[in-house]
Amino acid sequence: MPGVTAGRECRRRVAPTRWCSRLAAPASFAALLLLVVHLLSALRSSSHTHWDADVAFSSDPGATAGAAGAAGGTNHLDILMRSLGKQRIRRQAASVPAGGTGSSSAGASSGRAASAPPPPLPPPPQSNQTLFVTFGNTAFFDFTHNWVLSVKRLGVAYVVGALDRAMSEKCAQHGFAVIDLWQQQPSNSSRRFLAHRRQLRGGLEDAEKASESGDASDFFRANFSTFRSMGATKVQFTLSLLEADNGFGTVVVSDSDVAWMRDPTDHFAQHPSADWFISTDCLSHEVEVAWQPGHNQPRCGHIPGNIWGRAYNTGKRACFAVRNRPAARRLLELWRDMLLAPEHSVVVEGTNTTFGITDQLALNMLLEEGSEWKLDADPEDRHTTLLRNGTLRLHPLPVLLFPGGHVAFVQRLPWKHGVEPYVVHATFQRYSTGLSRYGKRGRFRQFGMWLLDGPEYFSPPGARYLTYQNNVRQYIHNLTAARFGGVLPLLHKHIIAMSFQLAQFRDALAVSKMLNRTLVLPKSWCWCDYDWTPHIVEKCKIRGSDLRLPFECPADFVFHIPAMDLNEHTNTTYRVPGFLEDPRAPPELSLSRAELRVADRAARRAALAGGGGGGSLVLAAPGAAAGVLYLGSVQHDVLAVAAPLEATAVVELTHMRPGLIRGFDRLEDSLQFDQLYKNITEEMYWCCAAEGGFERAAFWYELPWPFGEIHTHGHSPWEPPGMARPEWCDSADLSPGEKEWTSYANHPCQFLANATAAAIASQLS
Repeated sequence: MPGVTAGRECRRRVAPTRWCSRLAAPASFAALLLLVVHLLSALRSSSHTHWDADVAFSSDPGATAGAAGAAGGTNHLDILMRSLGKQRIRRQAASVPAGGTGSSSAGASSGRAASAPPPPLPPPPQSNQTLFVTFGNTAFFDFTHNWVLSVKRLGVAYVVGALDRAMSEKCAQHGFAVIDLWQQQPSNSSRRFLAHRRQLRGGLEDAEKASESGDASDFFRANFSTFRSMGATKVQFTLSLLEADNGFGTVVVSDSDVAWMRDPTDHFAQHPSADWFISTDCLSHEVEVAWQPGHNQPRCGHIPGNIWGRAYNTGKRACFAVRNRPAARRLLELWRDMLLAPEHSVVVEGTNTTFGITDQLALNMLLEEGSEWKLDADPEDRHTTLLRNGTLRLHPLPVLLFPGGHVAFVQRLPWKHGVEPYVVHATFQRYSTGLSRYGKRGRFRQFGMWLLDGPEYFSPPGARYLTYQNNVRQYIHNLTAARFGGVLPLLHKHIIAMSFQLAQFRDALAVSKMLNRTLVLPKSWCWCDYDWTPHIVEKCKIRGSDLRLPFECPADFVFHIPAMDLNEHTNTTYRVPGFLEDPRAPPELSLSRAELRVADRAARRAALAGGGGGGSLVLAAPGAAAGVLYLGSVQHDVLAVAAPLEATAVVELTHMRPGLIRGFDRLEDSLQFDQLYKNITEEMYWCCAAEGGFERAAFWYELPWPFGEIHTHGHSPWEPPGMARPEWCDSADLSPGEKEWTSYANHPCQFLANATAAAIASQLS
């Protein structure tokens, strides 16, 4: 995999710590938002060039209307598509001089005849319905497909804005309501607009080529100018939907990497004064319930009386709704124009660093204008705020009902509070852009939100499964008391716990290969959250969250889900946690189960001494267990014990612990498995305790001895990894930030040198 070649050799169990160079971690986006507040005055401009009001976004009227009628599920959506098509044809006809002898740039570019007027449309519906919208390109069709399936469950109108030709074709093949944004032809009254469209069309052509070659997984984000232009296209499309005036009083825009669970219109109705609704990156339900001014919590500055820490979700993290009102449409116009203005950028004061204005940053800047130092509540609704000098009423969507990935997947707040969210957005990913799609899909699968999985995933012919108990919490509790006298710093607990779970996983994966069974991963447990911001090392959780430690963490905190999905030897032979409990799983997975109990060597010696089979490991087990597997088993031991369970659908390894397996019968099979395990555990570390290189930011988890080395050097019981104080702790070149972070009691620079710090860090929760 790209970016993982460096430092592979420092993964062997030679020293108790892992120090390997890695690419620099990205800077905190929160810091950038704070910076923007102080730069707004320099960024305001009265020279915004607006798009021509005649520009509409529609593809072939007949084809699009047909697709909409088939897939959208309502007459309102069909009317909407036809109306957009009618607007365009009317403008083409109006541009032809009397007698029909002239030509127009719009008509010439589209190749459509402008002489015949369209048939009259039925009157617009009287209802005030909601339209759901997303956008997608070919590379992310699977997420768009999942989005459509989730929206269809709600029985609401929807439309997909296709960003390339192949996306349009796939949507049409699946019967989705779609509008082709990639082939729109505007009028020629705006030079800036035309330049924008030429730039965008060139980018889309490159994206289509990349898609054909399989390299378009995130093309638009890789090309900043195209990415920003595409953002403007999305905004204009949303504005056009409102201006079409076809009975849709609210347009709900969300990324395709969201899963809709419930129709939110009832929540919108509770806030009638709001012009806009928008999700946030707030991580605390407790802060939102209190709804207090001056709370000083990061990411939750959208509460009236706070002037710091606003983190509205827009752009690439978009989930917002717009009511068809003048104030809302005006904000869309300003947003679009800012994205089209190349002079807009953010310059870091005192440096030569310049940030381009993304769609997310642009809207945040616009929302800040006029309310930089004051945020008032709407007199009609204390949970709606007045922005832009009181001209816009915005309702921040509560995180419990409209959560992002951290609130939903890491903290699990909605379900802990007995609430079913309206929607979940797969943000707060721990993987890089190129791999994030696999992490997002894995989380959706784990929480039952990936709707594309069918019988081929849940009930393939002849499938049999292996799973195992994860006893890491009991292990850490016992280890802390027995070996560390009750004093084990939180970060060290986490490193040991993750190494324990990775060692368990290695042995369970080996057993699944020996028995030719699909491995179902167990619940994962973590003692530290994961974040690029080094302040996390202070208490092992992101500031301002409601997280309690330890916590049931997403599977990708322990397992490298993208690596497993991309590896041909594991991509179809494992299942995420929760698979066996999923309602879509066949009933026999609950009815046909057996346990194999894992026991230590002392139990084996006792059994053999009592005449338990003359060395055979096929022994009667106490309780409900169908057999016993002892630590240090090899392939033929496993096959012998599991032989009576050949027809059992699900076999569970209970009392699981590291050291169960010491190898396959053949050395070459052990070596082949070692390579597989190495490939799917390449980047297993906790981050981040510093900014910059991974040498100071990351702490690597301990991986078990490879089977090949056990063949050579013999088997020994698994031991928890220790930690050594980093050599750079007292370095003279520590930055001010590093001096702060290394001063935390939970940092190894402190708890490995100071008993008081160790005691403090061990009590964190």
